[in-house]
Amino acid sequence: MKQAARRALTWLLLALLAGGLIAAAAVAGLTARLAQGPLELPGLAGPVAERLSDPSRGLYVKIDNIILTLSDDLITGDTRLEVHALGATVARANGAPLAAVPEIAIDLSAAALLRGQLRPTRLELI
Repeated sequence: MKQAARRALTWLLLALLAGGLIAAAAVAGLTARLAQGPLELPGLAGPVAERLSDPSRGLYVKIDNIILTLSDDLITGDTRLEVHALGATVARANGAPLAAVPEIAIDLSAAALLRGQLRPTRLELI
């Protein structure tokens, strides 16, 4: 029985280690890709808009595109992840528009993201 428990614990630790290595590789890969320039993610626009919508109140969000970029804060020197939502609109269930913004820029602290925190540092309507 002890041997089975030890074997299970060993497999659990190996799985956690592998998961951590995969996550670290994904972060490194994304950072390397963003260092080359903006990354368009139009496939995320629908799911993000759906998450922001509130059907119980009859409010629906539409986003045309999402773009990720890296930038440096000139004051603090921190690296920030910029999330740009292009063509954002909020409408009622009948399609009547309530608000439309060509672009929304949100800066997120990269250091906070690495700690698993979502900390916006700037929100700008463009």
